[in-house]
Amino acid sequence: MKIAVPTDDGKTITEHFGRARSFVIFEAKDGEIISKETVDSNTPHVGGKHGHTEDAWFISALEGCQAIIAAGMGRKAIAYFEQAAIKPVFTDVTDAEEAVKAYSQGTLKECAQPDCGRH
Repeated sequence: MKIAVPTDDGKTITEHFGRARSFVIFEAKDGEIISKETVDSNTPHVGGKHGHTEDAWFISALEGCQAIIAAGMGRKAIAYFEQAAIKPVFTDVTDAEEAVKAYSQGTLKECAQPDCGRH
């Protein structure tokens, strides 16, 4: 199973998907990480803040993923992922590897809201 995670440092899930510097794409099976690859988000850095990823760019960059685990995501991104058959999963777990392992085992604590109650 391929799972994407938005991150700024390669280890921690970012607060908001659209402002992530990169994505780590994990391949996981039965709670074990088989491989991982980092993909730059190409998000512009303006005034010290990240901009949002360009519309559907992330769909092509994350092609082949079955899920994306994030702490927060806007409605537009959720719609893009659902249309591309990539399941958006929301969690307050901050460690990317821990979240991916738990998701692949079916034990990830998921949030009911797409912002985990932070916004």
